[in-house]
Amino acid sequence: MADALNSGVYALGNTGSGSNPRFADLPAENPKRDQLDAFVNIWDKELAAMGMAPFVKGIDPPLFLEMENIKLNDYPALTVGEGISAFHVEGRRVKRMEIERTNNMNDARKSAIRLERGSLLAQYLITHLRPHAGLRLKELQRKHLISGTVYSDDAVYDGFAMYNEIRALRNKKLSKVSRDEVKALQKKLDSNPLKDGHSVDAFNTRIEIFTRDINPYLDAPLTGEALGEWIVEQMSSGLTDAGLSLMRDLHRSSKLDDQQEVITECQTIVDAHASITKTKPLPIAAAIDGGLSNTKLTKLLRSDDVSALAAVLGSSANITVEQRSKVAARMLALANRQPGGGTARRTGQMPDGNQCESGTCRFKHRGPCYRDPRVLVAPQAVFDKPEQLARIEGDRKLNADKMKMV
Repeated sequence: MADALNSGVYALGNTGSGSNPRFADLPAENPKRDQLDAFVNIWDKELAAMGMAPFVKGIDPPLFLEMENIKLNDYPALTVGEGISAFHVEGRRVKRMEIERTNNMNDARKSAIRLERGSLLAQYLITHLRPHAGLRLKELQRKHLISGTVYSDDAVYDGFAMYNEIRALRNKKLSKVSRDEVKALQKKLDSNPLKDGHSVDAFNTRIEIFTRDINPYLDAPLTGEALGEWIVEQMSSGLTDAGLSLMRDLHRSSKLDDQQEVITECQTIVDAHASITKTKPLPIAAAIDGGLSNTKLTKLLRSDDVSALAAVLGSSANITVEQRSKVAARMLALANRQPGGGTARRTGQMPDGNQCESGTCRFKHRGPCYRDPRVLVAPQAVFDKPEQLARIEGDRKLNADKMKMV
């Protein structure tokens, strides 16, 4: 944004030293007097080279001479009288209208230029205050916001007012910026952990608040793997085991210090866990209050209709364990059958017989294993894919048998 505005400034007729001003960073939240003097001197020089000094001083720059307003009082309205005809009156009225329109256009152009250059200056200040004086910058942004919201990409600030406030610090006792606000915000964040089943948006908001409003202003900001671990630990207590597993995996792959990678992995876990609250019981855990005759069962087992098989397991019918076992086995056979016969190897399985952390499947995944009969619910997406549901149900039955579950 600053580059685009900068180009606009020079396109408006600036004859300064170039389009790449060499501004200095404000070295601290509460700089020493000599540091502040050096900062202002450098900025005053660069702003003068850019033709922005008059704006800072609140006076019209030479650029505005061509947009100087015509004095309407020099052309008073006329009335019909001695020597003044209706024609003269109408001509003067039209002239005054033209003057007012021209003056309004000039005022609009000058306001637009002031706003553009002030916004440009604000962007430079944001860039050069953020590294070492972020808290003071936040105060300036809040006080001199013109439109939008603080931190939003489309926010517009009065950069001249922001800069003049910094310049004024040289002429009075330097106001101290306190970290009390940061400490209070961190205390509020720590005392309100995310609840189990929280959304991805809630997780993202928490991470954004810490990384934007708290961490940069701590005496010892978190970086690298320490920041990665903190991000993982922000998931709810119900995801503690999944978080520990994720940290181990990211550490082994040397990605725990990659903030975006850590956030993305956490989002995947949070999304899967949150979806459980919007799911329905898996078929193997469904209530039993109906029945299935042997004739219907035989006909069903000869069918290739996976959806019908899944519907039986998911119904409230009184199905015996033996019947359920036969239906699940048929579903599994159909799901794994290849067009030319034989059994297809499932893609994504881990080699050498390795299993997930629950020991109930050979797929590498995080979060609950839906092939584990002890897990009673699954996302709706599982039910939307009959073939996947068939495989899951078959594996759940086999695992239930291994675990001696009825």
